[in-house]
Amino acid sequence: GTRDIQERLKSLLESNGLRVGILKPSMKPAKRATWISTNASKFDVLLTNAKLVKVGLNLTQFATGIFYEMDWSLYVVWQAMRRLYRPGAPKPVMMYFPVYENTMEEHLQSLVGQKMASAQLFYGDEVAGALTDDDSGDLLNDLVRVALGQLKVGRGEKMFSLGTESAASNS
Repeated sequence: GTRDIQERLKSLLESNGLRVGILKPSMKPAKRATWISTNASKFDVLLTNAKLVKVGLNLTQFATGIFYEMDWSLYVVWQAMRRLYRPGAPKPVMMYFPVYENTMEEHLQSLVGQKMASAQLFYGDEVAGALTDDDSGDLLNDLVRVALGQLKVGRGEKMFSLGTESAASNS
C-alpha cells in the first residue's frame, strides 16, 4: 500500500512497445468486471494485484499471467490464476512466477506450490509428481523452518502448471 510499483512497471513495459493498463485498488469491486471487459482490447498487459481479481472476474482476454510478487495465501494465488484459466478460454494459458534463485521468495514459491499440489490431490485433480510429504504447519512456520535450514524444499515451478503446456506447444 505504501510503495506502488505498478507505475514503474508500466513505464518499463511501455518503453518496450507494450500497451499497459492498471486495475487500481481504488476502483470499486462492482465496477472492475465492466472496466476490464470495456478496456481489455486496449491493453497487451493488465497490471493488477492478485487480491483484486481473486474472485468474480473473467480475464480470458489475456492468455499469460505473470505473478510479479508471490502472495502468501494459496487461496489468493489459486483464485487469481483461475481468472485467466477458465473453461472455454480462447487461447492456451501460461503462468509465470519469476523469483530470484536462492532467496526466501523462491522458498515461498516452492512451499505454496507444494501446498497447491497437495490440495489438488485432495480435490482429485491429476497432478503428476505432486505427492508431497506434507506434515508441516502453516506457510509462515514452514518459511521460517526453511530460513533456519530445518526444512528443505525443491523448486516449485512445475507445481504451478495448469496442464496447458501441451496445448501451448501445439499452437
